[in-house]
Amino acid sequence: MKFRMYGFSENYKELFSVYKQTGIQSVVSGKNNVAMKVAKESGLKYYICTGAYGTSDEKEHCQSITGERTSWFRSGCSNHLDLRERSFKRAEDTAKLPDLNGIIIDGARFASPESIESMDAFFTCFCPRCMAKMDSLGFDSQEIKLSVSAFYHLIKHNKPFKLQNHISNLKDWLTFRRLCVTEFLTEYIDRIKTVNQDIETGIYIFSPSLSDLVGQSYRDISSIVDFISPMIYRHYKYPQGPACLDHEIAAISGYFEEKDDEVKSVIIDTFKKLTGVDYSIYGTREQLLKEGLPPEVVVSETKKAAFLSGDCPVIPIILLDDVNLENIIVEISDVVNEIDFFAYNDPVFAQAKPVLEKYR
Repeated sequence: MKFRMYGFSENYKELFSVYKQTGIQSVVSGKNNVAMKVAKESGLKYYICTGAYGTSDEKEHCQSITGERTSWFRSGCSNHLDLRERSFKRAEDTAKLPDLNGIIIDGARFASPESIESMDAFFTCFCPRCMAKMDSLGFDSQEIKLSVSAFYHLIKHNKPFKLQNHISNLKDWLTFRRLCVTEFLTEYIDRIKTVNQDIETGIYIFSPSLSDLVGQSYRDISSIVDFISPMIYRHYKYPQGPACLDHEIAAISGYFEEKDDEVKSVIIDTFKKLTGVDYSIYGTREQLLKEGLPPEVVVSETKKAAFLSGDCPVIPIILLDDVNLENIIVEISDVVNEIDFFAYNDPVFAQAKPVLEKYR
């Protein structure tokens, strides 16, 4: 089994040698020219993780179904041309760096249910640019907006909602998200490869049970990148956890908990028809945030990712501090031959090190 590690300490010159001895063959972090050089000298690959749509400019933020501008994950609208171009240019500049083995893009998506800014962030983007793009792609932007608004008001205010009247438009909304993300990633990778054909490209992607909600299609993206890294964080022990499987499902659970049985059933059924997943089976929001998801979910999500990705290598990124780390490594070793770990810190690495050495 091959391992890679997200992050390192300030004492990376010594740590990289320890990484190598532990079976870690690659490291992921931000731009650090000296660390990249030391990694190469230590026999490690170095990958830079870079964001997609980062911005603090409110004019570049998404527009929610209520008409308000909202950011998500410190990001903006994926169809804002200036924002996209900055992302492409940053990728091109990164690809020119010496001693760099690859680029992993993060946040190449639309907002998720666990957007820490607000629930409204998920119900985006309906800015004039996105509305016009929906129509240009053959969708009916007004009908999509009407149905997304109805679903939003069902969740937020218990307003009447007939699923059969809206499910087609809601599916179109998610399809639009998928087309936008796939289009962006296609150009993003093309721009990188034009600068440096040999550099590896990958993506930190939502787990398969969530990816459809944010516009990330494994089948589409597996034909674009060199590898796919699903973020399968089953128990992230911090208050906020965008992209973490337990936090995202907890957020969805929050949509239907404390509703009457009829409304609850409709919300659950709507998500099931959109993603094929019944999010109500995983426990309450409180249970999910306190206990996380069972270890077998990591295995099942890894298998789903491998199936959907075809020949594209899957390198799941899992939590280094997982109490079931060894069992998870053993269980997914039949499916993948490389695992990424999030994230390095001294005490957690010290505890995990014997396990990694055992299975290197």
